[in-house]
Amino acid sequence: MFNFTIFKLGISSHYGLYNLPFNLEEYMVNCPMFHLNVVTGFSTEMMELLMQGEIDVAM
Repeated sequence: MFNFTIFKLGISSHYGLYNLPFNLEEYMVNCPMFHLNVVTGFSTEMMELLMQGEIDVAM
């Protein structure tokens, strides 16, 4: 049986498109039991999702 931790990250579209893929490569190798759900959009949308408890962290 697998015991995964799921972390929900909200991030701006620009950063998510251009920077996040490169940063996630090392993360995926080093933290295989820690799953990341990524939501992208405008900063205002990320703050709204954070306030509603839909994501754990907004960047």
